[in-house]
Amino acid sequence: MLSYTIFYCFEVALFVVFYDVSKVAVIVLFNVAQLLHTIEILFFLAVIVYGHPRMKSAVRALLHMGNASWIKNKFRRKLTSFDGRELTVDPSQEQNVYFKGYAEMWSVVPHQTSKC
Repeated sequence: MLSYTIFYCFEVALFVVFYDVSKVAVIVLFNVAQLLHTIEILFFLAVIVYGHPRMKSAVRALLHMGNASWIKNKFRRKLTSFDGRELTVDPSQEQNVYFKGYAEMWSVVPHQTSKC
């Protein structure tokens, strides 16, 4: 209902401005109307989604996905290669590999690089 009211008001305003004011004002008013329609649609979509019990729980799960402990507990699985080697790396091992590579990168002196 609110959408129709906003649409009607902007249509009347566009009609009045179209005959009385410059084309720049018509373009600005039209863009504002489109922006308001988009915001209203997204707002009411969020209200509808968050109002439904099952969708509310799904939204809560998405909001908590950024929590690292939730991800570790949810997706903790050992990764193995085809020949049976374990590919899972602990966070401390991953940190050591990262910082070792980072230290090697900064320890290289620019004059030691090969010239073409």
